[in-house]
Amino acid sequence: MANHSPSLILSLDFDGTTVDPIGSPPVHKALVNALTRLRGQGAVWVVNTGRTLEYTEEGLQWCGIPFPPDYLIVEETCLLEPHGDEWVDVNDWNMRRAFACREMVYHAPEFFELIQKFVEDQTSATFIEKAHAPHEIIASTEAEMDGICEVIETHREADPDSSIHYERNTIYLRFAHRDFNKGTSLAELGRHLSVEADCIFAAGDNYNDLPKLDPEVAAHLACPANSIETVKETVRLSGGYVAGAEYGEGVAEALNHFFPAV
Repeated sequence: MANHSPSLILSLDFDGTTVDPIGSPPVHKALVNALTRLRGQGAVWVVNTGRTLEYTEEGLQWCGIPFPPDYLIVEETCLLEPHGDEWVDVNDWNMRRAFACREMVYHAPEFFELIQKFVEDQTSATFIEKAHAPHEIIASTEAEMDGICEVIETHREADPDSSIHYERNTIYLRFAHRDFNKGTSLAELGRHLSVEADCIFAAGDNYNDLPKLDPEVAAHLACPANSIETVKETVRLSGGYVAGAEYGEGVAEALNHFFPAV
């Protein structure tokens, strides 16, 4: 387990940021070298992903990075640290997150019924109803998901005080409580480790990374060249670094830009 006074927190999205899905190897050697160097100087590495824990562990095993992350944020909001061979909760964050999500779903049945009916009646997407977790949607295309998000936004605007939020990555969408996302989870890890935003680096490539690509969460923001335009523009406007290279090579480029070897 990492100590509680790291020099830096390095928060990397997994798919499309750390990993090139068709790369050989999937994680560029330059990124492995950059992480190795910075971890040797006291940084901690956190994988901040929309994957489930099981799927994240499978991905880490597959991608071949020779050391495990120091922390995980899975499903965008679940904060974990290693304990022996297991991943365990960091403080009471996950308990608070679970309670808030259950309350959100419980108090908005009409909203979710409307969205479910629209998805099932008017799209080819799949609405996945979950009893003890926020519901999910899987669209058939990104264009279809664009239309679903427009409908969700229309219904959310009818109740501006609602806590309903969602995280989207390409054709996948997971509903969430507005107080729990990749950004607030990363900020919570910073508080847990007594690390201010000035010493946090965050990199991502897609919509669900936007909450952590915020200068109030991380002072050092970056994205690889394969990122969607919305992410690139967000990083640029915040004074961050848009890499010329794609995937992990681009993240390594950004890390070496912000924290050059001496």
